[in-house]
Amino acid sequence: MDNGKKDNILAYRIERHHQSKLLDPTIIEHNIRESTKVHNPKYIMSAGSAWLRANPGSTLRDLEKKFTEMNIDTMIIAVTPKDNSDFDLSVPGNPKIKPKLIGSFVHGLRR
Repeated sequence: MDNGKKDNILAYRIERHHQSKLLDPTIIEHNIRESTKVHNPKYIMSAGSAWLRANPGSTLRDLEKKFTEMNIDTMIIAVTPKDNSDFDLSVPGNPKIKPKLIGSFVHGLRR
């Protein structure tokens, strides 16, 4: 599709035989740093999700601390999810757990 615009599309797929490499801390930190250059919170959310998968039991607060350690100017703000009949929010990997708060990533704020 060529609509005269340059669209940057960032996508990835995890395959079992590559999973250990994708959860390598060096690669995750590189992806977090690179995602901040795009200035699109969706990308840093994706990179941050990899960090959470690589650090089981960690919270979004732990991820935000990691951003601070890395000197990344992204904050995670907790917001109450809005009622929406179009979709059902749940914790990734466990559809029975319904979140009371969701994280909203805000990039470009100086700490």
